[in-house]
Amino acid sequence: MRISLNQNVPIGVHVPYQSELVLSEQTFARPNITELTPVSFVGSLLRSEGGVMVEGEISYTLSTLCDCCLTPVTRQAKFSFSEFFGAEGTDEQEFDYALDGQVLDLTSAVTDAVLYELPGRIVCKEDCKGLCPVCGCNRNISSCECESLPDESNPFYALLLAQQDSEKK
Repeated sequence: MRISLNQNVPIGVHVPYQSELVLSEQTFARPNITELTPVSFVGSLLRSEGGVMVEGEISYTLSTLCDCCLTPVTRQAKFSFSEFFGAEGTDEQEFDYALDGQVLDLTSAVTDAVLYELPGRIVCKEDCKGLCPVCGCNRNISSCECESLPDESNPFYALLLAQQDSEKK
């Protein structure tokens, strides 16, 4: 997502811009991502003496596993994006991203926005019951007769503890 500003973006004129960015699953630091569409940006650029204002909308689709029951989940994300890219040599450094000479690189800013908007926990439905910590059955599909606390060596017990830890944060 690199844009040359020399001829493509005149000062004081809104210039429409759209592009796609391919992010790897590793960018999201989520172990169960099964599919990720390219991140799409549609918006405009407004160049001034001090830099470039970029405004628009970001969208993508993410397929992963529910954090509670491990059922496949697909989520579409769409959100507004607005960021100022400051020109080198600008007196006031009140911006998060700088222009690279006459080149505007949206890659870092778009990646940061996607990571910021990503929910910390993705579930298949709001009232997901998760997995039984004793036998591992999906409580959304069936119920079990388990009543005792699980043995610490049971792998489902570790999932339960991890889920409880993430809920506390």
